[in-house]
Amino acid sequence: MQRVKGFPHQSGKGVPVLQETRKILDRLEMSPLLMKQHKGLPSIVSILTGEDLDHSWWSHPQSRLLFRVMSELADHPDVLVCKLLFRKDTFVHRRLFPALLCAAQAEGVSPLGSAARELLKRIEASKNALAGSGSAAKELVLKVKVHALELHTDSGKHELKLESWRLWAKRAAVIPMPSSAAAVVALQQAAEALGAKSAALPFQLEKS
Repeated sequence: MQRVKGFPHQSGKGVPVLQETRKILDRLEMSPLLMKQHKGLPSIVSILTGEDLDHSWWSHPQSRLLFRVMSELADHPDVLVCKLLFRKDTFVHRRLFPALLCAAQAEGVSPLGSAARELLKRIEASKNALAGSGSAAKELVLKVKVHALELHTDSGKHELKLESWRLWAKRAAVIPMPSSAAAVVALQQAAEALGAKSAALPFQLEKS
């Protein structure tokens, strides 16, 4: 989840959102993964601008609209934002939540370095989100081993908070798939349907 200061945030079903946000939500219901921006693949930027940009969307004339749509999506209960594909922001629809939750918590599908393993233990033992910084926190975020919250403080600074998937699942009312192998396959199929190779995911099945 990302909180972006400067626009009112929508939360909960039934709360009005922009027409453009509804367009993306409808797309996610049909195809449960979308990139924020990625040249050559369907993304929020390409859908709303009609352009496959080779530069940052921040410099686009519709940047304010894109910013607000992404903010509304990030706050929607049926959408999760994480570094799922290519280590970049990916918008995930609720119907993939059980697969994502299972794969993210599974052993062996995304090996970690020693510092990241120690930090993960602290996060999983905590009842609250913990501040994250440094290479170990970055590794956990890029390998989707924690739920990352980017908070924009009153001072204008960005603050990264990391929480266990267990805490997120309780809040989001999500039950993981029972099989990590089936979960990874479900995510691979969704990635391939978008046009990405399964290697773009941080989760890979162990070779027998």
